[in-house]
Amino acid sequence: MKLAKIFGVLALSAAAHSAQADVIWDWSFGGEAGQFVTDGVAAGAGTFTLIDFTVTSSAAGGTLGSLVGGDYQDGQFSTLLDYSFDYDGAAVTAWNHSGANTFDWWTFDSLSSNISYFFGWDSGNINDAGKAAWWTSNIVGNHGVSDVTVMAAQSAVPAPAALTLMGLALAGFAAARRYNK
Repeated sequence: MKLAKIFGVLALSAAAHSAQADVIWDWSFGGEAGQFVTDGVAAGAGTFTLIDFTVTSSAAGGTLGSLVGGDYQDGQFSTLLDYSFDYDGAAVTAWNHSGANTFDWWTFDSLSSNISYFFGWDSGNINDAGKAAWWTSNIVGNHGVSDVTVMAAQSAVPAPAALTLMGLALAGFAAARRYNK
């Protein structure tokens, strides 16, 4: 009976730890759209660190795919992963990155097309958290700068393994209760 209680507590603890959800955000600007996956459990005000970047549709001919899927890499200009953004509950207020560059941009380069994405960039190398752009090396000066919208799509559902551990914890507590009667 003590073993059942101990097992239940351990399983519940493991389930709570592995149930940390990520936040999925939809982004769009100028005919381009996709998602970011960040850390966190809810999309309130705060700083969120990038886990994945995905392009889901592109009027400019960008590759449909993701960073984690190997379709994109962190971009040029010495902006390196880890990327994070500051969110005030309604909009991105800053795009943060590692690296030597003083520009506050997130950059992603496609590995199969000449399209690059810049979040936080405005014409003339100006930092603007409310702007984003695509750029292609095929045509000099060909870029599309526009207002960027970033909004939470959902918090990710806990992994099936977390739900299994939660079920095992509840079964352990039920067994302990039955044996204590």
